[in-house]
Amino acid sequence: MRIARTVLGPIAAFAIVAGATACSSSSDGGTDAAPPSIGPVQQLTDMSHQALPLEAYMLQPGQFATIMSARRQLVTQCMQRFGFDYQPATADGGTDPTAGKTQSQMRYVDSSAHVSAYGYHQEPGVGAPAVEPQRSPTELAVLTGSPDGGDAPGQATGRDIPEGGCFGEVDRTLAQRGVIIQDDELVSTINIEGMSRSTQDPRLKQAFTAWSACMKGKGYTYATPKEANQDPRWSTPTASAEEIGTAVADLACMTENNVVGTWFAVESAYQKQQIEANFEKLEQVRRSIDTSIRVANGIVAAG
Repeated sequence: MRIARTVLGPIAAFAIVAGATACSSSSDGGTDAAPPSIGPVQQLTDMSHQALPLEAYMLQPGQFATIMSARRQLVTQCMQRFGFDYQPATADGGTDPTAGKTQSQMRYVDSSAHVSAYGYHQEPGVGAPAVEPQRSPTELAVLTGSPDGGDAPGQATGRDIPEGGCFGEVDRTLAQRGVIIQDDELVSTINIEGMSRSTQDPRLKQAFTAWSACMKGKGYTYATPKEANQDPRWSTPTASAEEIGTAVADLACMTENNVVGTWFAVESAYQKQQIEANFEKLEQVRRSIDTSIRVANGIVAAG
């Protein structure tokens, strides 16, 4: 079983924050508020139709793809001014495991088919870095502002290279037009805090205790899903039979004790608490996303 690692793989967000104490809040809600009520808990094993409350204030996969298409288009046009046919990095090196996935889909649980084949590992080829095309020093200077990555704007093909190269020029242009290319800092803070606080919540700890007892009954000794997911024995290129057996048992115990349903309910409650405390700021974020998509769609349509 897997619960997004790094917001990427087998225990994603959990791996980042679970072992830490709840982080100090920079949002208005604080971290010392009473644990929020969660109401009835759904039985969840499939997150494809679920969404955390905070996702309304996050760039969704399709929205991010639209913005990146607009950015690529503007970079291409900038590079053409210098006589270069811009080719972005390709996915030949592998697939981003987060591509096309919402926060809910990146967290929590993997399918039975996946864990039965790959255990806690990603599918083969997933997660490898994209391949950058070979670029001449001049092309690299135009693209980034300096061929060696330093801050040394100059000239190329008789034209002044913009500060930060075409990447810098385009990002400034997008910012001036109100386009955001990543989640707002407040949203990211609430997201991380919600993950951290949920793992300290007694209701989720109780679910972990039940999960641990279930695993012990199957011959595995782990206190939390994080321990199973991050067992150092799984640090191998491919999953062993032992890893797959553990992951299959992990998923069964997750399902039996509705760990995912409890986790989703608890984390959602903490997010709702923070959304209420920061509503006006978050509504501005939502408006910024709307503006970003409108502008990006216009750039793409203009060609």
